[in-house]
Amino acid sequence: MNQNDLWAPFKLLGDSIASEWRAHDYAEDAFGDISARLLTEGAFLSEADALELASRAAVEPEFPVQVDLDALFGQPPLTLYSTSRFHISLLYWLDATTSIHEHAFQGAFQVVCGSSLHSTWRFDERTRVCGRLRVGSATRQGSEVLTVGDVRPVLPGARGAHALFHLDEPSATLVVRTRSDPSAQPQCDYYPPSLSVASFADDASLTRRLQLLHLLRRTDEGRLREAVRTTLCLDDLGSAVTVLLTACRMELGDAFTEEAAGMLADRDERLGKSLRGVAARVVRDHRLMALRRRVTAAEPRLVLALALNGLDRRSALGAFAERYRTDPVDRLAGAVGELLTRTDGMEPCEPLLEILRGLLGGLPPESLVRDLGRRPEYRPRLIEKIVSALLQSPSLGQLFQ
Repeated sequence: MNQNDLWAPFKLLGDSIASEWRAHDYAEDAFGDISARLLTEGAFLSEADALELASRAAVEPEFPVQVDLDALFGQPPLTLYSTSRFHISLLYWLDATTSIHEHAFQGAFQVVCGSSLHSTWRFDERTRVCGRLRVGSATRQGSEVLTVGDVRPVLPGARGAHALFHLDEPSATLVVRTRSDPSAQPQCDYYPPSLSVASFADDASLTRRLQLLHLLRRTDEGRLREAVRTTLCLDDLGSAVTVLLTACRMELGDAFTEEAAGMLADRDERLGKSLRGVAARVVRDHRLMALRRRVTAAEPRLVLALALNGLDRRSALGAFAERYRTDPVDRLAGAVGELLTRTDGMEPCEPLLEILRGLLGGLPPESLVRDLGRRPEYRPRLIEKIVSALLQSPSLGQLFQ
């Protein structure tokens, strides 16, 4: 099959978008609606076609002009159509997920393979430390499970802040987007519970310094720790926060993370205890993401997605009901039980699933301890210990609230 046949459906889509957008004088705010409508109307890929396209593209001698050759977003991204104003790309995903991020562009995306937990977020600014660093409140506005065919807009700036956790391996998303939107610069990431940090991707010096820290992580941890401490004392606050967030993902230990966050918080009272909470959350999320790379079953992966997005019991049950269309309590309890043995070191034991079903079903902890403790096959002290450990679980405790 020749290359024209391979790229033809996407050239048709791209040309249609270009024609309609030109009729709107390339107004940025018109692009998302045009893209979402044309994606919804056309079936450009099916679940089987995404990997077929990858296998065919892998042997094609000529490509459309490719965007993001370093594969910073996608594993990898495959650009299917490209102009000076916008491009269409198919983003493959294996074991990565997105941060909570805004967009410095507009467009739309469609799930074409796999499924994802999609969460929208909001940031309410309390203090602006500098142009790229704000303190406030990052809160999740809603979550939904997206499956093949679902289309959502890509909105610029704070209006479109969201995160995607890909539940299946592989997943693939077709994205239509403008090159940039000047009104939505710079693009920010949110770090719950309280920070918004603008991208430093355009800071070549800081980018290289972060790469050198990763080198030290693998070769000399002592020098790495000293380099982080020096940066936190001397660098500008925006760059120093980025270094701290990078260090939080390097598994340097809870004591060092707390020390580093405290050093930076002490430099500016506006950051205060916000940094400690953010640092602890980044460490927790990094550990959950490391676990995601080892967990392939769909239901435990969905639990990881729910935990990363801070969903409570009712929301988690709703997500399982939406995903599986059955009574979600047993299914959620089984998936949580499997993960607990991997995250918090809990040993499987006879009453664990029964306790999980009780807590996730809404039974008050004191009632659960009392009722199960009366049964001759269980020791009351063991029941109390398990319930307490579940409620205080750093990784999954939110699901029981």
